[in-house]
Amino acid sequence: MKKVLVQLDSDRLPSLFDRIVAYDADIDVVLSYGGVALEDVRDLVHGAIFTRGGENLKNTAIFIGGSDVPTGEKMLKATQGTFFGPVRVSVMLDSNGCNTTSAALVTKILSLTGTMGPALPGTGPVPVHPGLGLLGKRALVLAGTGPVGMRVAGLLAQEGAQVGITSRKMERARSVGERLKEELGAEVTPLRDRHRGGAAPGPGGSAYPGGHRCRWSSTGETGALDRQSYH
Repeated sequence: MKKVLVQLDSDRLPSLFDRIVAYDADIDVVLSYGGVALEDVRDLVHGAIFTRGGENLKNTAIFIGGSDVPTGEKMLKATQGTFFGPVRVSVMLDSNGCNTTSAALVTKILSLTGTMGPALPGTGPVPVHPGLGLLGKRALVLAGTGPVGMRVAGLLAQEGAQVGITSRKMERARSVGERLKEELGAEVTPLRDRHRGGAAPGPGGSAYPGGHRCRWSSTGETGALDRQSYH
């Protein structure tokens, strides 16, 4: 039985990049749909799950892409809401590359810190201590309220790190921290820069211009970043 991937893309043209990657991953057939609106999802998913039954459903999967991450997240929720009982297939969200980019970055961090073991034949590297690879270490995610930054923060926290995130607006950093706590059980600290009175770098500039390094001194529910010159 052929392995079929149903590509649901919110952009007008389905991503050619994603299609080629799918074929390189040994998918037999990629069925690509572009310009998919939220109200289209149910009927497309029904077409994918009702044509095969039982064990054969494992040969069908759904990939949700496009450049708009919030729309992709809504499409994912709509897709999962269409499943019932055993009638379900694998589904992956990677709008704007948000999940693959964040996963690759955290995997690289784990490998550099010596907490990622050697790759098994036919697989990627595996954590030496899953969920504890960064236990006791501090991680700072600058501009951590975007789709990639938020996911990086969540993954780092799940690996045991003490994670701080910054944003141009403290309320956004707090909101992301609350969301990660609710969805993943991850503890993430919103941080502000004491020298700026805000939470993030200015437009087009470095977070800490002029050759400064940051020191995280967390107190209370909101941490703070102190800058010290290393000139």
